[in-house]
Amino acid sequence: MDIALSLFFGGLVGFSLGALGAGGSILVLPALIYGLGFDPKQAVVLSMAIVGATSLYGSAIHARHGNVRIGVAALFSVTGFAGAFLGALLSERVPGAIILLGLTGVMLLVGVRMYRSAASPSQDPEPNPDASWLERSAPLLIAGVAVGFLTGFLGVGGGFLIVPALTLVARLPIKLAIGTSLVVITINCASGLIAHRFEGLDAVIIFPFIVGSFIASTFATRIARRLSPKTLKRSFAIFILVLGVLMLADAVYGIAG
Repeated sequence: MDIALSLFFGGLVGFSLGALGAGGSILVLPALIYGLGFDPKQAVVLSMAIVGATSLYGSAIHARHGNVRIGVAALFSVTGFAGAFLGALLSERVPGAIILLGLTGVMLLVGVRMYRSAASPSQDPEPNPDASWLERSAPLLIAGVAVGFLTGFLGVGGGFLIVPALTLVARLPIKLAIGTSLVVITINCASGLIAHRFEGLDAVIIFPFIVGSFIASTFATRIARRLSPKTLKRSFAIFILVLGVLMLADAVYGIAG
């Protein structure tokens, strides 16, 4: 295994998760499969362990600065845990290219909406205090199921959907959404690892990734705190749109192949 390459990719993962609260698995999976030559099934399990550990570390940093809402993360994760477990069990029974095709469509729509919302004069609206608990929680629980399922099925943390869900559904400010997203990703990854029975984990493989990601995540969270909500939203929206286009090309190629 190329330790230098693992440290480099780990750094990219840590920076992405620390600054945007997303993007870890999307970077880890190609690195493990194409860069280091791992079998895709083992790469999924390794990805969950690497992203889960990095997200746990990053969420602790964000929590120290008050950018985590544990209650919202808990609600989102209640159904997300079940969704991730189910997704992992069904991962070998449904064509991945078809699922990716639908996912990319959602990502492109969400990216456009987030980019437009960043230009809105009313930024980061707070939840409606007059709404009932059920009115506030039901959309979040439903979103948790969907994102959790994708976590288990595709081996991704789901931050590229969690952050938009927290801003558009839970109506959290973007900085709170990023920190809270890391808590949800940690729980979802743990659920996926349990469903996969921790098969294929190797501490020697994981360690260089985690070292690189922890170092980069520390610096990325500092950068994120200095950026305006508008800049963060636009950066995240562009990230989702670029990622959606790349995944769409991969899904179309998979179906055609």
